[in-house]
Amino acid sequence: MSMLGQVVEKLPSLWTQVHFLKLQGESPEFLYGSISLLAVSGVTSVVVLVLSLLFLILVETTQVVIDDLGITVQHHFIPAGLSRYLGGGRLPWKHIVKIRRRFFLFQLHAEPDPETPHSLKVLQIHFVLVDYLEELITIIVNKSPRLTWTDGHD
Repeated sequence: MSMLGQVVEKLPSLWTQVHFLKLQGESPEFLYGSISLLAVSGVTSVVVLVLSLLFLILVETTQVVIDDLGITVQHHFIPAGLSRYLGGGRLPWKHIVKIRRRFFLFQLHAEPDPETPHSLKVLQIHFVLVDYLEELITIIVNKSPRLTWTDGHD
């Protein structure tokens, strides 16, 4: 039986304990605090589990594809909308203007042409620390004519 099932099964006896405490003139705040702490810890553990699974999926399934026209970041096993929200997409080399590292992600930012302002669907893509990272950054720096490199120590 699951932990939640055990709590639900014991709930009537917990309410009975609260009534006994009230009849004896004692305060049931400790019992209320224990129950709320149990609920908060359960919700927190579920959130941490979901975030760790998402990070694992990003690390294991992110694929960076480079061709002559641009760079593509694909997140396999993630739906397309969520993949785009998490930084998947395609950027042409001529539109990439900035690269930076943020926590465990690398971000590539792009700006559209002034003549066609709505030509890009994606303005930034993210990728996790991948294999062959040095070669990937070197290729991005060499192929992007508008790229500005900012060092965090300057």
